[in-house]
Amino acid sequence: MSASATLVRARRVLTGHDGELIEDGGVLVADGRVVAVGRAVELADAAAAVVDAGDVLMPGMVDAHSHLRGIPLSAHDIPARPLESWLCSLAAMTPLDTADDVLVACADLLETGVTAVQAIVHSFDEPAALAQLWARTQTAVERAGIRAVLCAGFADRAEYAPEPATGVWAGVPVVSHGTDAAGFATLVADVLGDGDDPAELVRWGLGPVAPQWVGDDALAVMAVTAPDRRRHTHLDESRLQRDWVRGQAAPVARLEAAGCLDARLSAAHAVDLFDEEMTAIAAAAATLVHCPLSNRALRVGTARVAQWHRSGIEPALGLDSAGESADMFEVMRAAVADAAALGDPVTPAQAFAMATTGGARALGAPGVGRILVEGPADLVGLDLPGAGDAHDVRTLVELIVQTGSSRAVGSVWVQGRRVVEGGRAVVGTADARERLREALAADADRRASRRRDLLPLLDRIDAEIAGAAA
Repeated sequence: MSASATLVRARRVLTGHDGELIEDGGVLVADGRVVAVGRAVELADAAAAVVDAGDVLMPGMVDAHSHLRGIPLSAHDIPARPLESWLCSLAAMTPLDTADDVLVACADLLETGVTAVQAIVHSFDEPAALAQLWARTQTAVERAGIRAVLCAGFADRAEYAPEPATGVWAGVPVVSHGTDAAGFATLVADVLGDGDDPAELVRWGLGPVAPQWVGDDALAVMAVTAPDRRRHTHLDESRLQRDWVRGQAAPVARLEAAGCLDARLSAAHAVDLFDEEMTAIAAAAATLVHCPLSNRALRVGTARVAQWHRSGIEPALGLDSAGESADMFEVMRAAVADAAALGDPVTPAQAFAMATTGGARALGAPGVGRILVEGPADLVGLDLPGAGDAHDVRTLVELIVQTGSSRAVGSVWVQGRRVVEGGRAVVGTADARERLREALAADADRRASRRRDLLPLLDRIDAEIAGAAA
């Protein structure tokens, strides 16, 4: 055993949603991994140092779908609205420094007990600028200390308007693509390579940003590019997206036909899935990521998560960079509440599993989401009133889901490194936040002008969406 082993102790150690609850427990950590789990008094002699994690020590959670936006869209004066008009409204955003924005986003995730994140990294730039975006994103993620799968996204058509773009859609500006599918594949090979090591703290995946936003030839290229890497995509986020390109097969069928529907794949939202599509996803051992807060904000409907479970799918949870602040506890509660509203409930234990082991599955990260001997030491310490009265796993998990919040997070470790102390990320973000605020302020007038120019189009799109739903 390493001479530098540390004992992290708490009044309750919860090893997982279906694991153990150890009162006055401890986790012995060395070289980034869990060495032993048990009663703290029995482990103390093996530790060079002892750290108190508070009321509860639990596995780190996983945000399985993010865009790593550190500044909420409300700060860009972009309100929530139906998905298709909201996507067009993003053209009014203030361009921000990638490194600062990503660093702040990662720090906020760590402070809500998220120790691992999967994020789509996407732009329409030419290859050199894309490579720089990837590099700056990875540097910021590594600086924050969070575990991550960063997915290099690609799209080459119909991102903001359906095909063909008729009527109101004809007024939507056409995107200029700086990189085609062949150029993207070459860039992946040159910059990212083919291999994927789940033991690495920061890894790269890739995928179509959404199947309907990628042409047939490009989707075929995506299927064979870096075949060992993870894939992540948006899938059936709204009813309109299912038939976004006239005469084309549905998104799930296109993924399956291209060879992209397999155990490497995770897909976010999946609000508009048919039962037979869920069966196909389960048979392929792919993962679905539920984003309840984002789904509410963008008015796309409610995913049938309980049916996902019955179909044999192990779901994950995603914050989707939605809301004013990152709070994974709020997302767990939203998952429970939205399922109850459908009349097809999921339990707090299922929501907790989605935030932990389900997320680990989405990232292809063995051992994450549980506290296991020889597993990664990704741990969260909570100060949670009432935890002392919880004497079994079910009761404590329900308490965490029902009453937990980012404010309860006191300490976080990722791969044995303490990245949150006293509720605040160890990495300093004050300078980055100030630079982001300054950029927003400097662009305020131009941003307001862009918004005014867009509003008539956005309102017409909303009317079109409402008419289609009627």
